[in-house]
Amino acid sequence: MAFDFSEERRRRPKVSLTSLIDVIFILIVFFMLVSSFSQYRVIDLVKGPGGASGQASALRLVLRADGQLVASDGQAVDEALAQAVANRQAVSVFLERSVPIQRGVDALDRLKSLGVEAVSLVPEARHDIQ
Repeated sequence: MAFDFSEERRRRPKVSLTSLIDVIFILIVFFMLVSSFSQYRVIDLVKGPGGASGQASALRLVLRADGQLVASDGQAVDEALAQAVANRQAVSVFLERSVPIQRGVDALDRLKSLGVEAVSLVPEARHDIQ
């Protein structure tokens, strides 16, 4: 039995996958950092009546920095909102200066889910409500 070593088989050069994996990993990290995972929604803005006459009949609520809604007339917020929904009364939400606008938008969403039809948001308003 003799082995014929005269013909050498051509071997394919080995391709290292390490560099390919590195490039794919860098691309994955890049796209994860650049992507935005926030959900953007559209808020319907309706121009209300001008002047103080449009605000006079509205229920006035204050959103404090701790996230608490307080009625301006000292009434319990739940009762005031129930009356506003029953009477189809507009609601104005006044934000204290330190309240982020996103918290105000969240309050608008909550009020809409409770059935309030007309809600206005007044950011950083100077008001006499304590």
